[in-house]
Parts: sequence; structure tokens; C-alpha cells
Amino acid sequence: GAPPLPPLVALPSEDATEVSLVDLRQQPAAEAARLLPIATRERAGMLMCLHFLGEHDLLAGWEDGTLQRFDLRAPGRAVGCAPLHSEPLLCVDAGPRAKAAVTGAADCHLCVVPLQAAAAAGAAFGEPSRAPIPPTNEGSGSGGIAAVRVRPDGKIAASGGWDRRVRLWQWRRMKPLAILRHHTATVNAVDFSACSSWLASGSADQTVALWEELYSAASGAGGERTNAQRG
Repeated sequence: GAPPLPPLVALPSEDATEVSLVDLRQQPAAEAARLLPIATRERAGMLMCLHFLGEHDLLAGWEDGTLQRFDLRAPGRAVGCAPLHSEPLLCVDAGPRAKAAVTGAADCHLCVVPLQAAAAAGAAFGEPSRAPIPPTNEGSGSGGIAAVRVRPDGKIAASGGWDRRVRLWQWRRMKPLAILRHHTATVNAVDFSACSSWLASGSADQTVALWEELYSAASGAGGERTNAQRG
């Protein structure tokens, strides 16, 4: 097989139009490679988010709404491109065993796209499915999705949005399960504990909320909860 790659950090290039891979073994850390997006319009625009699928596999979301996939064993141009959103793709995560990815964007939709086992050119992604974010009564900032995360047990996904809500979804089918209300500004980050029992949400209101007993909250009928520990 291919030799193991060095420990890498992926980040936007200086103008945020490419992916820069930085080799942490170098002192000081040095750029190891540049990854180039596939332009579906005039250009892909700015790099918005990144997610490692494994040692050799990287997902990147772009301003033009595409999700692109890179094989780090052959750095260069993306090996796959999925036009998922009509607005900038702001966040991405993958489910257990990296069989599918979920994305959120400014177009008020979540997308779930299967990930093909062999990321060959033109065959890196399967057919996506979409879940719209229901409209709210917020005066502004409704619908955009700033953060997504799949729970480690692969049963539930969480999204954080411009409408100040955390939403829970049944993973893969993306059936709405519950709405968690606590924050007073955009929810910029969500993450589950390794044991799948806790969810943390971070907001532009400069607070972090910690939610517990999520399985029981999400296993019943849809609704809104407001109880959380706040930090």
C-alpha cells in the first residue's frame, strides 16, 4: 500500500481560493502541497469549510455551493465535485465509516450525499438528498446553517443555524426530531461527546450550552426544548 502521510493540517490558502496542506513535521511548519478546486461556474470562490475523512481523503466546501473531494496521495485537482447548494456551503461532517457526508449552507437546506468507496474522478459522490429548514418567525437571519455534526453512534445529526436554534435530525433520512432553543444569536458550532450522551452548542452570543439526555429528547415527537446548562 501507499506509505503513510505525514501529519498534515488543511487550511485555506492566503486568498482562500485553494487548500493549503501544511506538514507539521517541519520546523517551522511548511506547506506540503496545494489542492485546487474544480470550477463549476467561473470559479469555485472562497474555501468555506474542511473535513478529513481519513488519512488520504479530504472534503472541502466552497463559496459556489459545491462539495469537493481530494485524494491526498495524489495532491492536485479535486477528484470529485458535487453541486449541492445554491449558496455558499458553510459546514460539512461525515457519518460513521464515512459512508455519507452532510452539509449545511446559506440556502436554508441540509444535504446528505453518499460517499463512494473509491474516490475516482467523476464517481466520488452518490445522489444527494435535501432537507429544508422550516421557516421561523425570526425577523432576520432565518434558515442559514452554520454548523453540522453527526453523533458518534450514527443515529442522530445536529445542526446549528442563523435562527439561533439547534436542530436534531435522524441521520441519513434527515427526519426532523427536535429543536433546542437557548441561544440569542447564531449557533456557530455543535459537537457531540464521544459517548453520544451530550451535545455542546456554541453561539455568537458568547455562550456555550450543554445538552444532555439527547436520545430521549430526540426519540419522541418533534418539539422545542429550552433546558440546557450554560457556560
